[in-house]
Amino acid sequence: MKKILCAVSVLFLLGTISAYAEIVIIANSGANVTAIDQSVIKDIYTGKKTVWDDGSRIAFFTMEEGQTQQAFLQQFVKKSQLQYNNFWRRELFLGKAAGMPPSCKTTEEMIQNVSSTPNSIGFISSDKDLSDANVKKIQIIK
Repeated sequence: MKKILCAVSVLFLLGTISAYAEIVIIANSGANVTAIDQSVIKDIYTGKKTVWDDGSRIAFFTMEEGQTQQAFLQQFVKKSQLQYNNFWRRELFLGKAAGMPPSCKTTEEMIQNVSSTPNSIGFISSDKDLSDANVKKIQIIK
């Protein structure tokens, strides 16, 4: 029984690691960013960084709950979905935020929103084709 539990645990961890590898940060093609530090991504998604270095306002999109959202939050924001939602609810209660971050139901909706919103950023799984989208992949600096 211990061997089965150990094997399941290893498979779970490998699945979690591979989920991390599948996340790609995207930005609107007009955004003045080509590479971004992981800590800056966290600051954007927690509302601490609201403007790009050129002074333009950052718009960011999240996904509705799911594997891509969970992997992104764990890897970049270092929060669970529940912790992230509670963080934003607290910001709303304290008057520090106007609303919850906009979320997308599908990867296609994420690409469309980032594509059509100047200076925006989002994330998708790496298996999506971006050749016809008005977005660019952003290099992650660790």
